[in-house]
Amino acid sequence: MRVTLVRIDSETTHGWQVRWGYKSTGKRRHREGDHAPRYRSKLFSDAVHGGNKGALRAAQKMIRQNKKPAGAGARAKKGKK
Repeated sequence: MRVTLVRIDSETTHGWQVRWGYKSTGKRRHREGDHAPRYRSKLFSDAVHGGNKGALRAAQKMIRQNKKPAGAGARAKKGKK
């Protein structure tokens, strides 16, 4: 599973966003005609987690607890017949 950690700093939102489960879909399209990405995400806000470092630590902890090695399921199935 591909996981991405992104810093969000706008006028009203400050924190770290974890994104996972990325896939491209042909049903929704951007203005330029490319496929619109879909993914799941969770925002770790600086205000809730006591600042930038606290939000980053919380996001990294969530990634460590939920991340599975890429292709682990495929390797396990491949060996069985």
